[in-house]
Amino acid sequence: MQKFITLFLSVILVLFTFFYVINVYYWNDTEQPNAKSGLLDLSNVNFGGNQTVKLNGEWEFYPGVFIEPDSESLAFEAYRDQKQIIKVPGRWDNYITNEKPYGTYRLIIKVPPFNNFGVKAGMIGFASKMYVNGKEVGSSGNVTDRYSEFNNSGYNAFFNSDSNKLELVIHVSSFKVKTGGITRPIKFGPSENILFDRDLYKM
Repeated sequence: MQKFITLFLSVILVLFTFFYVINVYYWNDTEQPNAKSGLLDLSNVNFGGNQTVKLNGEWEFYPGVFIEPDSESLAFEAYRDQKQIIKVPGRWDNYITNEKPYGTYRLIIKVPPFNNFGVKAGMIGFASKMYVNGKEVGSSGNVTDRYSEFNNSGYNAFFNSDSNKLELVIHVSSFKVKTGGITRPIKFGPSENILFDRDLYKM
């Protein structure tokens, strides 16, 4: 009898996890807002039920240059003529050259009044470095404008903000394989939701 109860509870747990993943990670994709021309408005998202949002849509992209962000978002003014609009997730192949397989991604995010946020990024290019409102919050691999060895993986980044607007900047380089860029969705949400998402995949 005890074995039957254990087996029954295990089946219930597996089914619950399966339907949760289907609901959160597939069904919500068609309902969440998408970025347009480098701006994503999440101010009306309540992030209930451990919800995260994929930062999909149109990002700004500055090929062949690493732009160091600042807290006032003024660093990009000098590069207005180089700005491109690129789809994320998606390949950057039509935007970069073989000589300069690197660049800067930028997205402005309007957020609800939470203080703690997190980002879950898969492997980006062969190296990436992430900034929020001018401060470095995460990285993986050796981000550089010249060839070097790379050791890249996905990562989570967490940060605090009292502002209702975030500037997300990502430096990406990929000398070893030119095809790339941000080819996988980046998830965003309150810190506890990102932690829940991370732990869910450990089950």
